[in-house]
Amino acid sequence: MKRAIFLAAALLAATVATAQQPVPPLAPVQLAPPPPAATQAPTGPPQLSTPAPAKASTPTMERISGVWVEGGGFNITYGGNYEACAAKCLATVKCVMIEYYRPEKKCNMYDAERPRLKGGSSDVALKK
Repeated sequence: MKRAIFLAAALLAATVATAQQPVPPLAPVQLAPPPPAATQAPTGPPQLSTPAPAKASTPTMERISGVWVEGGGFNITYGGNYEACAAKCLATVKCVMIEYYRPEKKCNMYDAERPRLKGGSSDVALKK
């Protein structure tokens, strides 16, 4: 046990003596300037530019007068006019066709193209 105490004391004394010694300052280091950029031609296959994606054309309504459509659509509203009915169809993705019945100011929107019958007081339009 005395020997262990002696070793611990000696180790402590060596640590304290080392900690009290001043640390010499580091010598300054000078860095070399970076090498100049390589000016050789790029290697590998040439890079092709990709064309900009084509802009999707804005859909329009193709108006057909003097015809009507039998049966109700998926969305039926009253009031407004043909232009408002057409605008509503253009703003609705699943709408492909409208019938605007003028006497009742009735707008029928259809999600599939339906047969058109001659006569009547409607304006029918297909989304193009």
